[in-house]
Amino acid sequence: MKIKTLRDVLSWTQSFHQELSNTFKELGDTSDSTRLQLLLEYLAEQEQSLANVMDEFEETTSENALNTWCYDFLANNPIQMIDTSEKPLSQWNTTEIINAVEKQHNQVISLYRHLLGHVETPSATDLVKKLLNLEEHEAMKMTQSANRLEDL
Repeated sequence: MKIKTLRDVLSWTQSFHQELSNTFKELGDTSDSTRLQLLLEYLAEQEQSLANVMDEFEETTSENALNTWCYDFLANNPIQMIDTSEKPLSQWNTTEIINAVEKQHNQVISLYRHLLGHVETPSATDLVKKLLNLEEHEAMKMTQSANRLEDL
């Protein structure tokens, strides 16, 4: 997807979280490990929640902010989805999944930080700050909750 405006960023981020949610749900449905099922179910719910929040942002944000042009960060820094080329995700343990989720969210956080340094209007700056805070908070919450599950 070619990202030109903040509306495109929201749309891309919504799709990103939706794809992660779908992946975790499918894996959770086929896993034999109860611990892994619980982790994947939790992650699927959290990613779905983030996808829904992105839709809400698009509905409630001003057109001026949404139509703000932004630099195409993703063209030079493409976000890599979870790499399963060496080992299928279904064979990963909980630690590997937690680390992959952290990596995914850190890439999105990097995107928002980049955008924050490049948007110029107050409404666009406010939107990107909200997105950055949300992503940082949710990434931290997911990691902490997943690590608690790992300790069980």
